Amino acid sequence: MMKWLATFLIFLLMLDLRASAEGLTVYPTSLVLDEARRVGVLTLVNQGGEEAIYELAGYRWTEADGADHLIPDKAFIVTPPVVTLAPGEQRVVRVGVLAGGAPLAVEQAYRVRVSELHSGDLSRGNALDVRLQILLPVFLGGGSRDLDLGFSAEENQDGQLCLEGLNSGDSHARLVWVAPAGHPEKKTPIHKYMLAKSSARFCVDPVAKPGGKVSVGATSIYQSDVQSFLTDIAVP
Repeated sequence: MMKWLATFLIFLLMLDLRASAEGLTVYPTSLVLDEARRVGVLTLVNQGGEEAIYELAGYRWTEADGADHLIPDKAFIVTPPVVTLAPGEQRVVRVGVLAGGAPLAVEQAYRVRVSELHSGDLSRGNALDVRLQILLPVFLGGGSRDLDLGFSAEENQDGQLCLEGLNSGDSHARLVWVAPAGHPEKKTPIHKYMLAKSSARFCVDPVAKPGGKVSVGATSIYQSDVQSFLTDIAVP
């Protein structure tokens, strides 16, 4: 089992190193900023066989009503906003948050959207078509980075296991698996963020029956290990 766990952790680390989609590689796939370092960099690499145009935009990222919300924020700067790369070319993009007032007690979350554009015949006035999009998380400062999560679980009418999670901590958590209690070999991989002081809801295929217990594995960009959080599955 230890060998399997080590492989799983290596897989998680690889997810953090770079993201690739249809010839585009971006690294790192997440950034952590703080009061002393409010600017970070992303590197875009065109590994396709033709010139590509990429548009970049930044948003404040919040969670409400079980959904992610991206809101334009003038304090969150991504530059340059458009990058044109020849095959094999790479470019550094700077990402930063303008200085505010008092130091942040709770981590703030942002997303960088990278879109590949396909330009038509501009002389005919053709619009730009979006060929792919990647969303990259950026986190700014905050207080304690310890995970402080709580969950409840129940089956829905379709027989799925639905979990409600509350993050009472000052920084984000990334949920990575769900498993029946005491059976780590039966993990169901998930990829879900819970932002600081936010709640989240997600459903997976059933891993245990009502009346039993389920474990949720969580980590963050600040941790190298995965913590397990246990909850009961409600009986209808």
